[in-house]
Amino acid sequence: MEPVTVIASALAAGAAAGMHDSVSKTVRDAYDSLYRCVRAGLDGRSRELDSALADQVVVRESGSLVLLPGLLDLVKDAKAAEDEDDLRKLADRVAVLADAGQPTTVSINCQGVQVGRGNHQHNAFNGPR
Repeated sequence: MEPVTVIASALAAGAAAGMHDSVSKTVRDAYDSLYRCVRAGLDGRSRELDSALADQVVVRESGSLVLLPGLLDLVKDAKAAEDEDDLRKLADRVAVLADAGQPTTVSINCQGVQVGRGNHQHNAFNGPR
């Protein structure tokens, strides 16, 4: 995956995770470090970054994994000004920590499997398969 995409994805994941009270201090600290590093590379354009992240969180919370162009453009600008290796390491840490709390599900020959949080499910099974 292209470094810009990795960094933007980690920013989006960290911003979305930060909206939940259950996020650990470790995830918040990792995200804050990445956010500060990207913001430093934007030379006073932090409002643009905040706006792009807010838009991205709305898209991510709606179930979409599409990265918005505004966030990608800002990360490209920041990457040009900051050390790409540092940004990538911070992004990788956020991605690992933000995903650590997500369940891993393996379903083989199952009925009525539900994956995700906050879902509602009603099953009606009509006998054995």
